[in-house]
Amino acid sequence: MAPRARPLRLLLAALALASCAAAPAPEPRAQRSANLSHITGTSRTIQMFLKNRYLQLMPDGTVNGTTDVSSVYSEY
Repeated sequence: MAPRARPLRLLLAALALASCAAAPAPEPRAQRSANLSHITGTSRTIQMFLKNRYLQLMPDGTVNGTTDVSSVYSEY
């Protein structure tokens, strides 16, 4: 090992340990609500669009955009 490489390794190891030790303790997670009333209701067809293009979900699971409003794959 080169004489200069050893101090560099020690410095890097010390920095790695210091960064782990300096991490703050995680905050307790907020309580989650089980109220799902905002997503229940009648079934509707939803079309998503982005800058005059409609997102479509293809049968193989890929998602891409189209300008065809009446595409069968642009509805879910």
